Amino acid sequence: VALDLEANARITQAGLFVTPVNLAPGELKQAATEQVLMSLSLQTTQFALTWSALTVRSTGSAADADIKALSLWHDANLNGAIDVGTDTKITSGLNAFLGGVAVLSLSVPQEIGTAIKRYLISADIANFAEPGRTFAVILTSTATFSLVEYSK
Repeated sequence: VALDLEANARITQAGLFVTPVNLAPGELKQAATEQVLMSLSLQTTQFALTWSALTVRSTGSAADADIKALSLWHDANLNGAIDVGTDTKITSGLNAFLGGVAVLSLSVPQEIGTAIKRYLISADIANFAEPGRTFAVILTSTATFSLVEYSK
């Protein structure tokens, strides 16, 4: 009796490592734009993943309307600051909080592989944000990253 055995395996998950760093200034002024709040260093365990969106939550006493919009930047030179002309904004810049949650859909999906890539979350503050309120952005887990596929 001849047996024809074939073992096929498909990788269904690659590990995603996320290292967030709080870069928020001590104070945010009304009408301030592109204020860096956090950097995210991303890399995978072995295979590349395609990242399409990020969901963040707000915490603190600020109302949703106090934060005009959030943006996500690819920090190409890894310096933790937004450098127009070097770094690339990868969201529309129109993403706002609704019920304390903001979904930042990437206009250009990012391939995350084993080499570290760094991204910056920035905020535009509303012209009439209430003075004295506090605000921070939090990631609840790596599940806040929408990943659409993997590749070898």
